[in-house]
Amino acid sequence: MEVIKLLGYEYKVLSFISAHENVDFNEVVKGLGINEDSIRWAIEDLKTKKAITSEEGTKVTYILTEEGKSYLSKFPEEQLVEYVNSSKPLEVKELPENLRIGFIWAKKNGWINIYNGILTLTDNGKRVLEDGFSYPLNKALNLANNGSYEVDEEQVKILISRKLVERKERPYIKNLAITDLGKSLLANEKEEEKIGSLSRDLIAHRGWEGKSFEPYSIAAEVAPSYPALRHPMNEFINYIRYKMASLGFKETVGSIIQPAFWVFDSLFSPQDHPTRDMQDTFFLSSPDAIEIDDEELINRVKKMHLNNWKGKWDINNAKQAVLRTHTTAVSAHSMYNYRNMDFTTPLKLFTIDKAFRNESVDYKHLAEMYQLDGIVIGKSLSMANLIWILKEFFSSLGLEIRIQPSYFPFTEPSFEIHHFDKEHNDWIEMGGAGVIRNDITEALGLKDATVLAWGLGLDRMMLSRAKLNSLSDLYKNNIGWLRTRNKIEF
Repeated sequence: MEVIKLLGYEYKVLSFISAHENVDFNEVVKGLGINEDSIRWAIEDLKTKKAITSEEGTKVTYILTEEGKSYLSKFPEEQLVEYVNSSKPLEVKELPENLRIGFIWAKKNGWINIYNGILTLTDNGKRVLEDGFSYPLNKALNLANNGSYEVDEEQVKILISRKLVERKERPYIKNLAITDLGKSLLANEKEEEKIGSLSRDLIAHRGWEGKSFEPYSIAAEVAPSYPALRHPMNEFINYIRYKMASLGFKETVGSIIQPAFWVFDSLFSPQDHPTRDMQDTFFLSSPDAIEIDDEELINRVKKMHLNNWKGKWDINNAKQAVLRTHTTAVSAHSMYNYRNMDFTTPLKLFTIDKAFRNESVDYKHLAEMYQLDGIVIGKSLSMANLIWILKEFFSSLGLEIRIQPSYFPFTEPSFEIHHFDKEHNDWIEMGGAGVIRNDITEALGLKDATVLAWGLGLDRMMLSRAKLNSLSDLYKNNIGWLRTRNKIEF
C-alpha cells in the first residue's frame, strides 16, 4: 500500500485546519503568513489526497470610490442639515456649492422643507440632529470600508447607485475541515520542508540550496492577473474601422484645428448662424486665423453665400481658427481633393476622430466626442442608397434605428438617426444624414456628382453597447470597469 506523505506547506495548512475547524481561506492566509498562491496549491493537493473538505463560494467585497472616501465622516445631506440648523433663514440660492449635492437626499429623507425659496428643517430633521445622526448610509459606507460582511444590501444598492462604492466578486474557499484520513496523515512523520515559491530574499541569500521544491499544481486556483488591454473606446473605434472597411470605405484624416471656412462656410452655414457663436464653438487665440490657399475656391464659396443668404460675407470670419465642431470638415476637404475624379465607380470615404463643442454636460453630452463621418460620391445616387448603407451599418452593430426627417444647412433632404436605449428608456440621437446640397458640391468643384453624407456619434453608440450610465464613464479610468471590459461584445 502506497504511503502518502505530506509536503511542507501541506503539513502547515493541514495542521492549521485541524486546530481551527471550518476555517475559510483568508483565516488560513492570515494565520500562517504564507503567500496566497502557496496556500491555494497546498489546499488543492490536500483535497486530492482527501485530507480535507471545503466549499466553493463567492466573496463579495466593496471598494470605495474617491467620492465615497470623502463621505466617510459625513454625507453632504448630513452637513446640509447642520448648516441649515446653524443659519438664519436660508434661501435655496444661497446654499454653498459643496452642500448642494446633498439637497435632493435631504429632501428625500424628509429632513428639510422648502417654502417660498426658504430652507427649514422638518421635525424629522431636528430629530436626527438631536439623536446625533445615526444615518444608515454612513454606517453602511464605513462597514464597507472596513471590509465587513454585515453591510445592509439595500443601503449598498443606494451607495452603488450614487457611485460611492463598487461591488467586486471573486471565487472563495470556505468551510475548510480536516477528514479522518487527514488526521491520520498528521500523525505520520512529515516529509522534509520544501520550497513552495521563490522570493527575492530566497534567491539573493541562496536559501534554496540543499532544498527541494513543492510540486507545481496546475489545478490550483491562483490570484487574478490583469494583462495590459486597449481602452474599450479604442477597441470600439478599431471595430468600427473594420466595419467601414468591410463595406468598401477608405479612411481619411484631417486636423482638429481648422479655419471656419472648412467647418462652416464651405458647408453652407451662414456667417450669422447660431452654431458659430461662442456658446457652441471653441475659437482659438493662437493662432487666431488660418489662411485658405485657393482663391478660386474662396470666390465660389463667397458667391454661394451671397446668392443664397443675401447677406454680407467676410473672408476674415472664414479665416477664424476653431476647434472643428464636426468631422464633416474632413469630408468637405475630401470632396474638394477628389473633385477631378470621374466617379463612374462611387468613391466611399469615412473619418473617425474627435470633434469639439461647448456643450452643457449631461449623460449623453460632452464637450468633446468621437464622430464617424462618411460620404459616398457617385452618379445617380439617391436617399434609398443612403438609408440602406446606414441600416446595414447599424444592423451589423446589433442596434435598431429609426429615421426622422430633420434639417441641416449642408444637406437637402436631411434626416436624423435615433436608437432606443433601454438602459435610459430614451430615444438617443445617433447623428444626422442627407444628400449634400448641389450648391456645396459645385462650389467645391464636383461636377455631375451626388454626395451622400452622414455624421454619427461613436460615444453614444458605446453608451448603448457598453450599458454605461453616462458618456463621462468612458473617460474616468475606472480600473474595475477597464479590467472587466472583455464583457463588452463588439
